[in-house]
Amino acid sequence: MRAAFSARLSRRAAAVLGAAALVLTGAVADAGASAPAAASGPITKTLTYTCEFPLIGPSQLTTKIDVTMPETVKVGELMRTTNFSATITVPEATAQALLLFEAETIEGDAEAMLAVDANGALIDVTLPGLRIPSTPVPKTGDLVTVARGPVPGIGVRAPGHIGVSVGDHVSKLTPRKADGSPTELGTFDLTCKQDAGQDPLLAKIPVTAAR
Repeated sequence: MRAAFSARLSRRAAAVLGAAALVLTGAVADAGASAPAAASGPITKTLTYTCEFPLIGPSQLTTKIDVTMPETVKVGELMRTTNFSATITVPEATAQALLLFEAETIEGDAEAMLAVDANGALIDVTLPGLRIPSTPVPKTGDLVTVARGPVPGIGVRAPGHIGVSVGDHVSKLTPRKADGSPTELGTFDLTCKQDAGQDPLLAKIPVTAAR
């Protein structure tokens, strides 16, 4: 089976996860930037979402973002974000409902919708190329899928800060039977809205002047 996972991050968010071209006062994608910024330790953020499954109904899913980002970055440095993964946990009750439709496995391609906040300048970006490997639907317990992939580097051109947050996500899912054929659910879009009252901020990274 193939499934495309799309994470939509809030407009306050995710500079270091940005993609190809960012035309901002505080941060611009720049292939000519010099040495990469030093990496900090891993960062983890876990948030809950309400998602609407066709023929099954709403379900509360948990998404855990794991990523390594720089602690600080200097103007002219290439900021690298590494070890990005999004772990999505579907509760047992929903996994059991998928089993009723004879779903046995899930896999797919992922595209993350991200956003940049550089000194107050905001822009949405796309992170393509994430993969969800073949994942069995368990007979008991939660269904856990993981999307992983590379993140492009970003060059910065002005001092200040870059904020990184997490927002909504959308998935395109195709449950498949044991023989590889689609289930009655077919291929469907799963829209997941972040539940209220949570803090989506991953990090606020200082950008210092070049020396």
